[in-house]
Formats: sequence, structure tokens, C-alpha cells
Amino acid sequence: MMQTSGNDVFRKKLIYAICKNGFEPWLGNANWNGVAEVLNVTPEKARGQYRRLASYILDRSMSTGMSIEQYADEVMANPPDVDVKKIDVEEIEDNAFDALVGASGVDTEMFQVERGSVWGSTHSMSASFKFERRIIPTVRQVDNIVKELVEFSPKTYDTYKYDGGNHMAVFSLYDIQLGRIGIDGTGTQYTVDGYKRVLAELETSVIMYPLDEVVFVLGNDFANYDNVMGTTTAGTPQENDVSWKYGIDTQVELAIYTINSLRRFAPVRVIMVSGNHDRYSNYFLGKTIEGWFDNCQDVTVDNKHDYRKYHRYGSTAFMFTHGNAEAKAMLPAIFATEAPDIFAGAKNREVHTGHYHQRKDYFQTVTEEFGIYVRVLPSLSASSDWESMKGFILHNRVGIAHIYHKDKGQVAEFYGKL
Repeated sequence: MMQTSGNDVFRKKLIYAICKNGFEPWLGNANWNGVAEVLNVTPEKARGQYRRLASYILDRSMSTGMSIEQYADEVMANPPDVDVKKIDVEEIEDNAFDALVGASGVDTEMFQVERGSVWGSTHSMSASFKFERRIIPTVRQVDNIVKELVEFSPKTYDTYKYDGGNHMAVFSLYDIQLGRIGIDGTGTQYTVDGYKRVLAELETSVIMYPLDEVVFVLGNDFANYDNVMGTTTAGTPQENDVSWKYGIDTQVELAIYTINSLRRFAPVRVIMVSGNHDRYSNYFLGKTIEGWFDNCQDVTVDNKHDYRKYHRYGSTAFMFTHGNAEAKAMLPAIFATEAPDIFAGAKNREVHTGHYHQRKDYFQTVTEEFGIYVRVLPSLSASSDWESMKGFILHNRVGIAHIYHKDKGQVAEFYGKL
């Protein structure tokens, strides 16, 4: 890293303004009007400052080995504070903060605000922001990635002739936390291999029922960590045995493997449910699955932004949620409020949750005659060191498949144990 004097702040702002406007003056193609506008100086002053900067870099290059092009790359990787010129309040339609960030000219698809301050009167405002490079892509970037996935997704898939039926299977392989290393020394590959064995065991069990739909709940801490730092969404450090890149590869490959396997029995509805470990990763995984199966007529992906997902099959209404955030007593009211069309008229109402790494069912009443059946589904993950310390080591590593009749509701439940 090159050490510079106090004038380095302006030098960085100058380089940032030049690169932001797409100019490379060292190649002789600069237009100084745009640079001057960002810096709020005259074009002549901007050009003069650049000449002094180029001379400064050249003088230091013998000791630092850094060219002006390399200096520019470093600045763009860690952009400086950007002062925003005054902006008329009348120009701001909704959000003053967003308007001032927009006035800075910073590419918010690449950078996000780390800190900032806003000041001014009711007639005009000014601001100063410190930007940092984005780690998590924006929604627009995710959508663009999905468009590319659609372009390169398979155009043909294995086709199956479905006989139809009056049953639905719900596959719940929850909280597998890919990437985790357990206290027993087992890691990602062991979990993947065991997951596939459990899936095959459950498929063998449900094949006796005439199915017209398969629901695959994907998420509920499918991943153990949510970013390049190896922490959960909230920033809790995790003990992982694979890099974040390999972790993403494993999530995508295992999800596609599962969906293709379940397609052999009936059309598949994939319901994305984020957990407390992988809230961001789960959404991105869902967008990836959307793109991959875009041309597949018998796969539907529910990756809406809602934290809770809902589905209705015949007489049974379902809520799917991770279960770590909601108060248990509020589940019936949440269900009826968020999904009244699904809730109303159903003979049976169920909430499927995970998070607690244990198997438990209970009936949550609204009145003596009216309520919902809550299923807490078990986990396939190994116990972590923290869980061992707290004594949370007694759970069975289990996946479950439920069978629902269109009119009668649940008629069977199968276990696959790792």
C-alpha cells in the first residue's frame, strides 16, 4: 500500500471522479467537464490537479513500483468519501437520503454507503458519504444473473409420464447446514452423502402412493454460513470445513440433484424458506434454481420475498417458516392475516418449521374448536462445538416425508435417518 500525504484525499477523489466518468487520461481520452462536475471545480482546475497527480505518482514510482493505472485500481477498490453538492429539497421526491446518494454519482450497484452525514435547511441539503464495495449483490444484479442463467439453462430435461393421483408428498430435509464441521469430525461431504441416502430412503417409502404433486421445502439453514467471512446472516462465526465458493457449488448441485430426483414421481413445487444462518444465500439459491429450471414445465419455484410461504393442497392449508422469529401464539393470526384465501375454508391447517433440530408436534389453539397443527421438523446436521457446550447433542439426524390425501389430509409419515 502506498503511503501518501494529507493531500491524498483529494487525489483519490480526483481519480475516482475520472474513473467514474469512464475516462483514462493516461490514454489521452479525458473529458474534463464531467470530472469537474463531480469535484465541483472548473475543468481547468481538474486538469491541472491531474497533471500534478501524475507527476506525483511518477516521482514515487521508483520507490513504490506503482503506476497511475495501478493507483486508480486501488482507489476504485476502496473508494474515498464523496462530498455531495447542495441539492434543492424540491428535487427530492421521496427519500432524501437516497436522493443525496444518487446525487453523489457513485455506482450503487458496485458500492454501498458505509457511513454518511446529511445537513441543511428545509430549502437545501448537503451530505458526505463513505462508500465501500458491495459484498452482497443488489436485487437488480441478482435478476441479471438469473437472466443469464435462463439463457444457459438446459433446453431439454428428462421427461416423465405421470399417472396422476390424489396425494401430495412433502419432503422436509431441514437444517442440513452445508459447510459445517461437527464435533464428531464429520463435514460437508459426509452430510451430502448422508442426505442422498436419506432422500432415497424417503422416495422408496412414498412411491406406493399415487402422487399428483411433490413439495420440496428448500432452505431452513440449507447452508451453515452466509458470506465470504464464514458467518451466519447476523454475523455469528461458524466452524466450517469448506470455502465459501465450494459451499455455493455444493448447495446448487445438491438442490438440482434433489429436484431432478423428485421429478420422477410427480411435478415438483420448490418452496424456498430462509433460515437464520442463510437468509441471503437462500434467496440467491432460489433465483439460481429459477433460472436452471426455467424451461422445465414440471418444476415451480416459490421464491417470493416473503419470509413465510403458503400453499394449499385440497383440504389442507400450509404455512412454511423457519420458526426462529415468530411467537408461537401468533402463528394462527399470522397465517390468517397473510394468506386469508388459503386459510379460509381449509379443513386442516398446518405450520411446518425447523430451527430447533428436534421433532415435535403440537396444536396451537385459537379457540377450543379452532386452531392449527404446528410441526417442528428435525435436522440432518451434525452438532457443532457450541451446541455440544450447551448440551444440545441428543437430536436424531432425520429427514421426513409426509403424505397428504386431497380430502382426508395427512395419511402417512416416513422417516429417513442419517
